[in-house]
Amino acid sequence: MKKLFRSILFVIGIIGIMGGCSMEKETLTREQQDNVVRWIARGYEVTSVEFIKLKNRLVR
Repeated sequence: MKKLFRSILFVIGIIGIMGGCSMEKETLTREQQDNVVRWIARGYEVTSVEFIKLKNRLVR
């Protein structure tokens, strides 16, 4: 019973920590975003990238 209770508390704690870490600003600079795109596309023959829909989603 104690083991189950501890497991439940652990899961609730992890969810609380992750849920409380919402960020209010960009986490990557424009240069870092460009680097991420280059890193993802390195194995492909890409001529252009078009972002069709962008929106700011804050998870709270």
